Amino acid sequence: MADKRNPAQTARRLSLTGWLSWATLIAMFLGNTLGFTDAVTGSAMGCGPDWPLCNGRLIPSHWTLATVIEYTHRASILFTSVFLLPLAVLALRRYGRRREVRWLVGLTLGGVVAESALGAMTVLFQNPPAVIAVHLGVAITSFVALFLLTLTIGRLDRAGGPAAVLLPLRPLAASRRLARWSWFSLVYVYVAAYIGAYVASTGFGALFEGWPLPVERWSAVGPALLVDVLHRTAALGFLVLAVWVHVLARRERRGRPDLFRASGVAVILVLVQALSGALLIWTHISTLAFLLHVTVVTGLFTTYGYMAMQVLPDPAAGMEQSPALRVVQGGRQRAGA
Repeated sequence: MADKRNPAQTARRLSLTGWLSWATLIAMFLGNTLGFTDAVTGSAMGCGPDWPLCNGRLIPSHWTLATVIEYTHRASILFTSVFLLPLAVLALRRYGRRREVRWLVGLTLGGVVAESALGAMTVLFQNPPAVIAVHLGVAITSFVALFLLTLTIGRLDRAGGPAAVLLPLRPLAASRRLARWSWFSLVYVYVAAYIGAYVASTGFGALFEGWPLPVERWSAVGPALLVDVLHRTAALGFLVLAVWVHVLARRERRGRPDLFRASGVAVILVLVQALSGALLIWTHISTLAFLLHVTVVTGLFTTYGYMAMQVLPDPAAGMEQSPALRVVQGGRQRAGA
């Protein structure tokens, strides 16, 4: 017998697309973690100057720790792609009418392709610092886009499935002031992440022992001092920026509690980031400290990516609604009556 329940009552669980998006997100997180480990341990040449082969073979005959790390990282990207391609097809078929879904699918796919190309350049040109920095930045960008896609799919699933694709998901529009500062924060953390990635790829960070200010002199470390000071100044500026955005979001917490909570999380993450930076100095760039540092950066970028998306006008605003969508909205209104 056909299921005659109201669509607003039936679509409350994650769909196959939703579960697949979470599985892909976990796979990408693990792949990025392996990539960050690859960078901090200097294992990018673990497979020699060959790509996509490893030491001239599909499966290398001789293994070192660097080979294991690099080979596993390459395999993780392939593994993530196995999940990502069907996810992109399902997401576009199920929710492709929603503009942000199309953008996030494209950004995620483009990021993974660019990440693979940059990984090949890193090997073929033997670890150029600028390429490694861009590689790390693109990896974080891909993860954030996939996280936002996963979040959007989950909301649409709970709102009513494909019938609710044009249903407004944002409670109220944010002020232009908060919107501008949210986007500025996203750009700021993106640039700061590249500066940090460059510091990591050049090995400059290991030259310093002082925190929060460097105690080394120019005669001892040379131009590395300028890069390090720039990195620390950007981190301090970000703390001030995060607090300011939180103050702005607090003024709108009644209408947009989601933005207020996200801005509070960002302030906490900035403080944790500062402590993880100190840990990097004190441990002379240990692998665990670096992974903690870059994971917090990913969390910051994800938080401001969420805020930047949430301050945009809802794609459903002003769009004609289908009969199925009106059924879903009617069911939601009756349920709340």
